[in-house]
Amino acid sequence: MLRKHLCTRIGSVPIQKLRASDLQAVYAAMAQDGLADLTRLHLHWIVHVMLKHATQWGIVPRNVADMMDAPPSARDSPWGQDTSARLSFS
Repeated sequence: MLRKHLCTRIGSVPIQKLRASDLQAVYAAMAQDGLADLTRLHLHWIVHVMLKHATQWGIVPRNVADMMDAPPSARDSPWGQDTSARLSFS
């Protein structure tokens, strides 16, 4: 997942120069490519843990994934994606 979605888009950015906006751009590109919300959320979880370890090991000063909200998913809705799309609150 990292190689396919993250490295192809921002693989040339050194981890020490990674910004939250870089991650946001990756998630936006994935959404534009039609990838599922849950796929983007899984990538965010992986990146978050990777950067957590990099922070603990002194490779980066902070976890930039902590500086942003996780991508939304159908699980964010108590009714699920299909039901939420049909609800109207007008």
